[in-house]
Amino acid sequence: KIGGGPTQTISGTSTSGGTFSFVTPVLNAMANGVVIEITSITANNLTTNFTGKTATLVVSQIPTLSSVTAAPVCDGNSTTIVLSGLLPNTFGTAFYKLNNGPTQSVSGTSTAQGTFSFPTPPLSIASNGVVVTLTKIATNSGCETVLTGKTVTLMVSPKPTLSTVTAAPVCAG
Repeated sequence: KIGGGPTQTISGTSTSGGTFSFVTPVLNAMANGVVIEITSITANNLTTNFTGKTATLVVSQIPTLSSVTAAPVCDGNSTTIVLSGLLPNTFGTAFYKLNNGPTQSVSGTSTAQGTFSFPTPPLSIASNGVVVTLTKIATNSGCETVLTGKTVTLMVSPKPTLSTVTAAPVCAG
């Protein structure tokens, strides 16, 4: 029985180790916490009835990401990459590339508002225009989402310079 519903029958063969498994239909988040109860097993025309043989389904949400941002910085400073629209209070890993380079990752827990941020190392003027592309996010429950179009371009400006300071003569008053 699934969720206290009517009795359902599933046929198959157990393994040599005595294990029998079956695949559920596609599950959505509403199935989280649903109890499956095994009420009987029939083999070779012999039936054994059970009580209390249950398993509770754990259905985790698929991770989400709505945007990725980074504030502009001056040469030599770091900025913070901010991921928004994540599942709140969820531990996971974000996978990203810099200018289509090798995949890098960062792990952590999103806030109650569904954001997660991580700092860059200090950036040089050469980092101006580098594109950070989020490629995938995964939760520790094993759910993951492959991403497309989730990018932010780093904006690194040169440090302000001052060559001279001059003052013109003035009359009193």
